[in-house]
Amino acid sequence: MKDRDGIFDRIEREAPHAAEKLDATFEEKCLPLARHPFMGRSGRLDGTRELVVHNNYRLLYDVTDEAVRILRLLHARRQWPDEG
Repeated sequence: MKDRDGIFDRIEREAPHAAEKLDATFEEKCLPLARHPFMGRSGRLDGTRELVVHNNYRLLYDVTDEAVRILRLLHARRQWPDEG
């Protein structure tokens, strides 16, 4: 996922160990979605959900009959949906 890779790359430049730890946290927090797709709160866009996966990051996703689809992984300060 582009967002996850970008977050990892930015943090890795300064603190490789912290980047690995944060990435593992993202994965750990997302795994339960396979069994509990509605564990996140209703999202800001119709049909989406949001899950806080770290104090500073939230996962934006939607749920179909077949799958949980990850839409974005964003820093909490980022505006969603994008304005403009």
